[in-house]
Amino acid sequence: MRSKPPVLMLILCIFLPLQFYAQGDIICGNVISVKGKASVKRKNTGSTEILKGGETLFKGDYVLCSQGCEVSIRYCPNERAIPIRRDTRMSVMTCNPITNRRIGGEKGEDEIVVTPYEGEILRPEKFTLKWWSNKLPPRINITVKIESGSEVIFPETTVHSRRGFYRSSGLLDKLRKAQKSGKLTLEVRLSGKGARGKDEVFSVVVFRLLSLEDERKLKTELRELKGADEIFKATERAQTFAKYGVYTEAAKEMERALEFASKQNDDPLWIQRLKEWAIMLDYNAYNETRVRQLCSTISPPYQQPPICVKMRKVE
Repeated sequence: MRSKPPVLMLILCIFLPLQFYAQGDIICGNVISVKGKASVKRKNTGSTEILKGGETLFKGDYVLCSQGCEVSIRYCPNERAIPIRRDTRMSVMTCNPITNRRIGGEKGEDEIVVTPYEGEILRPEKFTLKWWSNKLPPRINITVKIESGSEVIFPETTVHSRRGFYRSSGLLDKLRKAQKSGKLTLEVRLSGKGARGKDEVFSVVVFRLLSLEDERKLKTELRELKGADEIFKATERAQTFAKYGVYTEAAKEMERALEFASKQNDDPLWIQRLKEWAIMLDYNAYNETRVRQLCSTISPPYQQPPICVKMRKVE
């Protein structure tokens, strides 16, 4: 029996502006050109057609390539060539997947803990406690407990504050157990002897673990992105993390996408779009130094996004 050739599927829309067709279908964009042999499977009819330049693509359509091809699509409002390889599946995305959704309050000059930030949603294995060591005595105590309760997840542990961070397998195991038991909203507390030798609480930060169910969904969605175009893969991973409120990881992925695009001297409009998304994600993740750096690179004819204007006002 002959084996079937591998089929690569590109799910549309991919960062495409949503418009509605007369019959109710959502128009994602228009095909500018096709290199190689490609076909499109229509979601609304189930039929498969040869894909040509000038074709209209709708949400839910699949672009199929048995040997690999390249499809150039106009969207957002750029035209971008998308290389489609074997055994690759790229998930559905919209034109503006990233929004400003900073969870915690504004950080003040006296803030001690760097990460996690107030209200941060994170996966247990990504937890690292970081602080400004110049604002603390030489030795501090770290405790993690259930918010607004007495149950201690990680008992008081003394460390040297000059390290500036703390991460241990024991703590990560405790966080995984808390996640499995549904104890998701936690607080980390830094305490020790103050300037006058009295016991003092220096900082308390409340954060939230991603639920076990959501983490399983997240991992499933991330696995589907294997083998995709590096820029699209990183951008899709960023959107996937942002979908679940995991902004620290989302920001890192968007920065990767921006780095890939910059090294390839990609379309300036596309790089500008990636910068805007990176700014929003870095802002949501409290990476304010990076936000200012990115904002400083945006000059006419491009307009700085509202977050850049806001950051200038608070300086």
